[in-house]
Amino acid sequence: MNDRQRNMPNSSLSKSTCLAGLQCIRRLWLQVNEPQRYQPPVHGSLMDVGQKIGRKGRLLFPNGVLIDEEPWNHAQAAARTRALMEDARVPAIFEGAFEFDGIRIRVNVLERLAKGTWGLREVKSSAGPKDHHYDDIAIQLHVLSGIGIALSSIELVHVNSAYVRGELDPIRGTTGRWI
Repeated sequence: MNDRQRNMPNSSLSKSTCLAGLQCIRRLWLQVNEPQRYQPPVHGSLMDVGQKIGRKGRLLFPNGVLIDEEPWNHAQAAARTRALMEDARVPAIFEGAFEFDGIRIRVNVLERLAKGTWGLREVKSSAGPKDHHYDDIAIQLHVLSGIGIALSSIELVHVNSAYVRGELDPIRGTTGRWI
């Protein structure tokens, strides 16, 4: 697939595009009608830090499997996600791909739980919840519920800003998991 095909609008919206529209309708229009070419994040940028925190968040779910297909290969990523969900040996799926109602999402962590249910885990690089995090989770909940995935819990995983190396347990907090 060439760069032009990667940047062509399609009939589906991504979670990030939906969130952009909630923030600013012009931003939504620009992302859909004049998409920017993909650029890897600059070292130290917010996107770079967010990706690093996302990788650290995966450490909380040992033996999970990463869906590493590129965003423009959504159909392949979704097929691989479905196959992993069928495999009871897989305890967690990282960056699982789903689509419903014209909205495509990638779930940071989909954790296999008891009785055929799943846990949605959204990893954020902030030190606590922010209002727009709830919109993010709501979009994912809409998609996952729409395709019939039984969720029994949802957690927002964030950075423990009080952590000092060697002094505190950075793993679990009262409002969710900490990194």
